[in-house]
Amino acid sequence: MNGVGSLRSLALALLAPILALAQIPPAAPTNLTATPGDAQITLFWSPNSEADFLRYRIYGGTSTAPTAQVDSTTGGINDTTTTITGLSNGTTYFYRITAVDSAGNESGYSGELNETPVDLTPPAIPTSLAATPGDQQITLSWSPNSESDVLRYRIYGGTTASPTTLIDSTIGGINDTTKTSTPLRNGTTYYYRITAVDSAGNESTLSEEVSETPVGLVAYYPFSGNANDESGNANHGTVFGATLAADRFGNANSAYSFDGTDDYVVVPSAGPLDFSEQMTISFWATPQSVPGDRHHIIEKYGSWFVMQRGRSINVILWITPIEDSLGATITGVSLMSSELDFESYTHVSIKYDSTALRLYLNGHVVTSLVETVPIL
Repeated sequence: MNGVGSLRSLALALLAPILALAQIPPAAPTNLTATPGDAQITLFWSPNSEADFLRYRIYGGTSTAPTAQVDSTTGGINDTTTTITGLSNGTTYFYRITAVDSAGNESGYSGELNETPVDLTPPAIPTSLAATPGDQQITLSWSPNSESDVLRYRIYGGTTASPTTLIDSTIGGINDTTKTSTPLRNGTTYYYRITAVDSAGNESTLSEEVSETPVGLVAYYPFSGNANDESGNANHGTVFGATLAADRFGNANSAYSFDGTDDYVVVPSAGPLDFSEQMTISFWATPQSVPGDRHHIIEKYGSWFVMQRGRSINVILWITPIEDSLGATITGVSLMSSELDFESYTHVSIKYDSTALRLYLNGHVVTSLVETVPIL
């Protein structure tokens, strides 16, 4: 009996340390970090070192010291990252983790951290962008986006295709879908694209491009002591030989007198002055004599000119060459007015609108012809 009892005591003595070892939990995980994403947070930590390690458990919530398990790993001791999805952007979440061994023993909690997921998804590209020209302006319009968090639209524009320069933005939210770009230069083509921006600062890809050309006054020369363009488009002229004179109201230095030989004013060629489909030109003039031949009054070299021919006004447009019904090539069209009044100023106006060419004297149409071919 004593021998048997001694063996039993020895067996129990050897078993007790084994049982004690089986009840020792793993160490608490260390170096817990987090990276926020769009509606998600990714957690990272250092691996434990226990041989009987089984998994990590993740505890989380929207308040500190979370006790609700939200996830666990399945890949063993080196499975040290997990991503928690389905979160609300802008909400702060708190996390801590534990280690569990094969006997089911669980460590204490790791250190706690918190992080806030952020919106990283840009809005959809705005659609249906359209442009409407005006006098020194272009009005843009487009369809509203559908995202509830769209904050504004950004307008990119310039005088070359595929603009990347931000020139304006809206301030009225998702339904603020129109913007007027001004002041612009009449006759110059402008290009536009837009984007949508949400409350998190995410910006959509650029929309399709539109282009348009503002229409209206491109040059105005009151001859107030010089030949400067007062339209705001800076198409200034340089005077050669012509002398300042009184205008039709008797105001001194408000008109120019030309000798009919070598006096002229030159305006540099510029895009807004390159008319092709429509134009209106008007001026006041008072002939001082009847030229033996013909005198040009105003012209765009190689494109159009207005001249005094005897006692009449003659308008010539050079057009894209076409063939008439007899097969002859036509390169220009012409209008001739009735006789001018040499006793006073006459207001002369020429209008071309891609349907007809009209010549007005003192506000009345004196002659016209149908013409739809572009001006050179």
